[in-house]
Amino acid sequence: MRAHTTSTLRGLHPKPITTSSSCSTSHTQQLRHRSDLLRPPTRWQRFQAATQASHGPRNPLNYIDVAQFQTHRSRLLRKKILLYGAGIAICIGGQIYMVSSTWGKSTSEKDAKIRPKQAYERCDAPPASGLEHVEGRPVVVKPKPGQPEIKLDEFGRELVPTGTSTIPFFPRNIRVPVTLIHPSSSSSAADPAATPVSSTPGLGAQSTEEDYTLLGLGIRTVSFLSIQVYVLGLYIRTSDLGTLQEAFIKHARSNPSSSSLIPSEREALQAALLDPAQSLQIWEKILQSTGTRSCVRIVPTRGTDFNHLRDGWVRGITARTQELSRAGASTAKEYEDESFGQAMKAFQALLSGRGKAPKGSTILLTRDESGRLGVVYDHAGVKEVLGGLEDERVARQVWLGYLGGKNVSSEGARKSVVEGVGELVARPMGTVGVGAAAI
Repeated sequence: MRAHTTSTLRGLHPKPITTSSSCSTSHTQQLRHRSDLLRPPTRWQRFQAATQASHGPRNPLNYIDVAQFQTHRSRLLRKKILLYGAGIAICIGGQIYMVSSTWGKSTSEKDAKIRPKQAYERCDAPPASGLEHVEGRPVVVKPKPGQPEIKLDEFGRELVPTGTSTIPFFPRNIRVPVTLIHPSSSSSAADPAATPVSSTPGLGAQSTEEDYTLLGLGIRTVSFLSIQVYVLGLYIRTSDLGTLQEAFIKHARSNPSSSSLIPSEREALQAALLDPAQSLQIWEKILQSTGTRSCVRIVPTRGTDFNHLRDGWVRGITARTQELSRAGASTAKEYEDESFGQAMKAFQALLSGRGKAPKGSTILLTRDESGRLGVVYDHAGVKEVLGGLEDERVARQVWLGYLGGKNVSSEGARKSVVEGVGELVARPMGTVGVGAAAI
């Protein structure tokens, strides 16, 4: 009996008490639940709540419901992608429309007042109007047996294709009044090198003209989209072609007695003219020593303005002079004095406030035998001499921006000029210069 009682009591012995730990665990869970209720829902929780409200509670073990949920989510994501893509396309299209509409505007009435019509005989040509007409004149095709067809204007000038349908041709020869290359310095101040000359010669002063021959041409483009800004051509006074030819031949020939270059020497010269370092040295020497007269003819392919053209030239000159200073070149000191800074300010003032240069108008940058710069604007038969600069360093740097260095304004124009120089030096000295075409 005693043993049975003992076993019974052992079976009725209570287990260890764990009430305190259970209470603390439940209390902690309640606190976490309350904090979750007070915390604002995330975007994903709101999305799940909206989905459950529209489709009912989702069972994670129901694979059909999960697939529908994923399909719905993918549909929403595709919708967002389409909306974002449409917004990007609208922004890009709007920017392209604004740029094209701004650059395509013609000259305003204000610009017409700035440039009053004068009874000048134009030295060059009005804007191009199509493939069958150039500069407002019909194109005539002159057949030659065994040679490609030569296109002429109504005055018999040979036309050279430019590679763009906007300005399809450039004349191989132009005539430039002598007075446009020799700006009068009678109105200059104490420092003539830094004072722009703004004079408009009369009819009598323009009676003498000289013939210039095209050496090379190309298209100036900007941005990674290769937007065409203008077509440019480098012209050399026809009577100076022999001087230019002799200078290049003497520079590149290996035999001092030879009057022309052999093919290997010609190829070496062309390679040097395309090299960033050698091209600068060669053209610096040619521009300073030969005394040849030249002209850069610029025809915009779309509406632009003189401020835009001026800023491009000034940025190029600044970049090249700074590069010379960083490289420690011997010619860097030439551009560090105060007179060159004044000449650059005068160059900016010369082209400031000139208004727009519409599509097809002509801008002539002339350089005489002393290196003086002249600027001429010709639009619709109205020719205006904007002025000039006595400091030859400005014109030289503008020319080098198209001909020498690593980054030129138009690589196509430089290659075309190099090809023209190659054909020039392939002929014996003394055989070019009288009505000869360089390219």
